[in-house]
Amino acid sequence: MAQTAAPNPAQVANFPASIDGANAYNNSRDLLLKTFGGEVLKHFDEKFSLKDKIRTRTISGGKTAQFPGIGQAKAEHFVPGQEIVGQAMKTDEKTVSINDFLVSSVFLNNIDEMLTHFEFRAEYSKQMAQALALTCERTLFQMAVRDARLGDQFNAAQVPGAPGVTANGAASGAGKGIVDMENAVTKHVGTGAGAAELVTSAFEAAAYFDEHDIPMDGRHLYVSPRTYYSLINQNDKTIINSDFSAGNGNYGDAVVYKIAGFNIVPTNHLAINGTANSNTGPDSRTPLNAPNGADAGVPTDGFGQDYAVDASDNLGLFMHTEGLGMVKLQDLTTESEYSVAKQGTLLVSKLLMGAATLRPDCLYEVRKAADA
Repeated sequence: MAQTAAPNPAQVANFPASIDGANAYNNSRDLLLKTFGGEVLKHFDEKFSLKDKIRTRTISGGKTAQFPGIGQAKAEHFVPGQEIVGQAMKTDEKTVSINDFLVSSVFLNNIDEMLTHFEFRAEYSKQMAQALALTCERTLFQMAVRDARLGDQFNAAQVPGAPGVTANGAASGAGKGIVDMENAVTKHVGTGAGAAELVTSAFEAAAYFDEHDIPMDGRHLYVSPRTYYSLINQNDKTIINSDFSAGNGNYGDAVVYKIAGFNIVPTNHLAINGTANSNTGPDSRTPLNAPNGADAGVPTDGFGQDYAVDASDNLGLFMHTEGLGMVKLQDLTTESEYSVAKQGTLLVSKLLMGAATLRPDCLYEVRKAADA
């Protein structure tokens, strides 16, 4: 923690006493950093809905991390006299690169702290943590939708995985499966689709996941809050009706837990348009660069441009925890620096991470779009 100069007497008077009873500036600043850091970590965990729902690794150095992929082994009947030579296993890897720092900062003026009658550092820490969580989560969702749309595309009348049903266009890039794994999926269900179409698609997605041996544990359906409440308020209330789904929700509390084995997670960070914004995101709070650095002053290789997708027509995203991977080179940390020249304190929270799709077949998007 850097400190440019000692505070003036008026400032010292506002600092708590040290153990020996003296006003100790250094001790006070250390105490502030520890308390502030704890508050940020607390609120970050509360707001980050993808926490524990994707694969996460922390590395101590380097700019990339590799996730190996291994194909399935085969077995056969042994023929007496035939030499056993061993089979060749298909292997591949997914490389996740570290991006730039995600940073949120606040400058606190001394006079503001002395004249106000309330303590606002806790609220600042909450807001900074929320900004980091929003940015990180929106980046992950934008990437997931982008890669799902690079997978197999199916029209409304088609059932992915059903015999004889083929995709409209071959998968490419990050939407293409590796080592004999299937591709990502996007299904078009019509521009006027709603909760009823999503329920039908949920059972289709469950069958698709089962057919490709994706475990039941770890399946989630991410939807917007409006879609979440539409699922609860369907005309027949089937998914929370105790005759059909005992203990699956409560109409009075507006809660529903599962559908077709998928845990339902409402989020504001999925169905957004990441391409129609400047470098501040859809609500002027989080950076989502326009593609190819189209924003004024944004470099063509700016962080976020690879994730900018118009996902506003997303109806739901079915995803397994193996679908996405995040690598952190530096976990959420805080720094504090007092400036005599500016007569205030700069508080900074930051996170250094990168993300990529690990298993495309664990991504299944349902989209409110017309047939391709």
